[in-house]
Amino acid sequence: MKIVALNMKMMRTPDRDGTYSIKAHAAIQRFLALFPDNDYVPMAKQYLKEVEENLAQKDFGVGMFYAEKGNYVGAKSRFKEITEQYPDYSAMDETLFRLAEANEKTQNPDEASIYYQQLAKGFRSARGSPTPRLASRSWESPFQRSIRSLRRRTRAT
Repeated sequence: MKIVALNMKMMRTPDRDGTYSIKAHAAIQRFLALFPDNDYVPMAKQYLKEVEENLAQKDFGVGMFYAEKGNYVGAKSRFKEITEQYPDYSAMDETLFRLAEANEKTQNPDEASIYYQQLAKGFRSARGSPTPRLASRSWESPFQRSIRSLRRRTRAT
């Protein structure tokens, strides 16, 4: 567990070198495999969530860089990696949207529709419930919400 703690301490932000994040991920998985009944398992699982969030954010940043530069094949591979390796990533809704968009840009509308459907249905979050972000329209800007509210009020009168 000391190796895990040391790598966690050395882990940096997602936009920096991910060497210690990768080492921490491997050490945590090794610890969980060797000592499944240890008292430190809950702490190790929490560390694993933090490390996976960090690694997913790194991949998302690289995917966004590729998308902004027009390399949609590279972006698609990064976003797909996130969906496969880090299913509990906090920004999975944005990842699915960007993955669908990259598939559209690379002339794969059938594959893009799969990811759009996952968004429309409301994918399952880590807590097992549909994501509240999609249900509550929190993706709208405050300006868009106020315009929608004004339109409703003017229709009512």
